[in-house]
Amino acid sequence: MKILVIGVLRYESGKTSFALELLNSFKEVGIDIYPYKPIGGHSGWYQYTTIINSIKLGKLVGEDAYHYAEAINCIECIEQISPLDFLLIPYDIKFYQDRIRSYIDLIDDVFKQIILVRLTTIADDGFRTVHYLVKDNYKYILESMENILRDLVKSIKYTIEIGVKELTSLILNPELYYMLDNILAYHESRHELVLIESFNDVALPIPSAINSSYVIVVAPGRVLLYDGNNFRRAVEIVSDVFRPLALSTSSILRIMKQPLLSLPIPPKQLIYTGVSKTANDIVSYIINHIK
Repeated sequence: MKILVIGVLRYESGKTSFALELLNSFKEVGIDIYPYKPIGGHSGWYQYTTIINSIKLGKLVGEDAYHYAEAINCIECIEQISPLDFLLIPYDIKFYQDRIRSYIDLIDDVFKQIILVRLTTIADDGFRTVHYLVKDNYKYILESMENILRDLVKSIKYTIEIGVKELTSLILNPELYYMLDNILAYHESRHELVLIESFNDVALPIPSAINSSYVIVVAPGRVLLYDGNNFRRAVEIVSDVFRPLALSTSSILRIMKQPLLSLPIPPKQLIYTGVSKTANDIVSYIINHIK
């Protein structure tokens, strides 16, 4: 069984913190659950500890994936939990002091801030990981982070240099997302339940997530539980062709039927260890309706 967690907002919907509550709640009732965040992006400026963890492990590691790995006591599983990961670093304003409008536009452009990518794929002989260094963006990084980022690249040992055009082609290639589907299938074959977390406000992170049994929509202060068939029909109405990262949660919510549950959630916690009543209520509903 698959459950998909998606966010209404591009940033700070609260997907990860609530998904971790769900994961802990399912574990408490004896369900064999595995977290899967196929696409992860994190800022080295705002989430500095991700760089420290990445240097320690010798591979790019996102904050959310690290928390998931801790939750299932398997730090070595990070690459399988989150196979496509981006490190974003803001441009240094010193390069744009006389072009502030251009600087603001760059800060709003995710592709222009990605300096490092980790891609993990699955083959007959196991998992394979490659790191890409986006040279076009790396040369504009914050001066205050030059040394730590140099240490990060050195800890990874081997990176393939690419440009922004190559990065864009990689990320927007539908075949990449079918490769991420293959890792999901791997997890499904080994676990009773896979909990999928989407990226930003993307409604469908990978093609096979459309077949989730339930979809949980997270917004500040509230979560909505939807039947998977309801979600699938809405996606098919909006688009009959999968386009990477193109389908937003807001475009789906406009045409979806009423949720099965609409429940309030408390403010996001700093430490992902607790389980709210809302998470327990959703888990109880799903378990009681498993066919």
